[in-house]
Amino acid sequence: MKRLLISLLAALALPTAVNADEQVDNWFNNEYWRKDFEKSLKIPASDITDQNIDEGRIGSCMVFIEEDFPDYALGDNKQIIKNSCKDLYKKYKDKFVFPEAYANYFKKEVAKEICLDAKDYVGCMEYESEEKSNNKISKKIKNVNCDMKWCAPDEFVGNDNLGRPVLAGWYFKDAPLMRASLQYDSKIYQVEVDNEFGRYIHKRSLFRYYREPRAGTSGYTQTYGSSQTNCTGFGNSINCTTRPPLTTYVPGIPGRSGGVGENLQNFIFDCQEKLYAKYEDNRITRIQNANGKSKKWVKFENAKDNYLTNTAISFCNEKSEVDIQELPKSSFLKYKNKPIKGKPKIKKQNNSKSNINCDSPVWKNKPRCN
Repeated sequence: MKRLLISLLAALALPTAVNADEQVDNWFNNEYWRKDFEKSLKIPASDITDQNIDEGRIGSCMVFIEEDFPDYALGDNKQIIKNSCKDLYKKYKDKFVFPEAYANYFKKEVAKEICLDAKDYVGCMEYESEEKSNNKISKKIKNVNCDMKWCAPDEFVGNDNLGRPVLAGWYFKDAPLMRASLQYDSKIYQVEVDNEFGRYIHKRSLFRYYREPRAGTSGYTQTYGSSQTNCTGFGNSINCTTRPPLTTYVPGIPGRSGGVGENLQNFIFDCQEKLYAKYEDNRITRIQNANGKSKKWVKFENAKDNYLTNTAISFCNEKSEVDIQELPKSSFLKYKNKPIKGKPKIKKQNNSKSNINCDSPVWKNKPRCN
């Protein structure tokens, strides 16, 4: 059971410690899956589609297939789960590229069901058992290689090398040699700051990585120096005091199970002052600008050249406050009811006209003209 559970959690986008029995009991409960996806990905449940949930179930099916749907894990639900995995294959076989083991497990059985009432049963079986090369979506997805290269949202559907689903509508880059992947949302959102919209926009990315397990260590006591005894007195009266060595306790390091870690990054762009910042776990973090310096807030003119920042900066430079207010609302609510503080002050140019004659010989230094 332990091996199955570890594999199951690795295949699903559920990093929380949920037991396999609970997942099986809630197999058809989309709200159960949606809440776990929302918790692990830290994005609104409204952004998690039914297809994302099906992709999570497909990951579980793959684990069950490896064990030939074991009784000890599925119990009385064995046939129900098996039928569901088959139905998922039928539903997405022309859209997803399934793992070979998954396709082989159900391909012939599904073909029989489709061809049962066909006039040419043999021909139908031959057709259904082969890959439908005329399916443009399937062919396109198969030919796309996203290893260390960005794939557009319509170019790839399925899981990354860590077994987690690629989110619908997100750009995707896989890094199997590094056991990591990166995605970013193609949408731009408007951000509410101090109860107002129209100035700030939001883009987000998701970084996944494999975290090696770590064994815990026990705490221990560390002693420094040795005991010292001092005596004072006169004649037959002597008083002695002993000072023990300095002792400190060094706490142990807790163990950590291996698995997939996820880091959601929120990029906030100030379209008025032409600045942007990155937040992780609702905390601002330093980012490197084009000059190699780490800043909390980076000027648009010093931004690194990448698609995520370029699209947002272009939007800020080309669109108006009204355009921003037409964007979907962001889930980033840290500053919903308060202003953003800590940004660098931007020097404003004084465009007011002066009546001073800068060519006048009276103004030797011409301080307001320089």
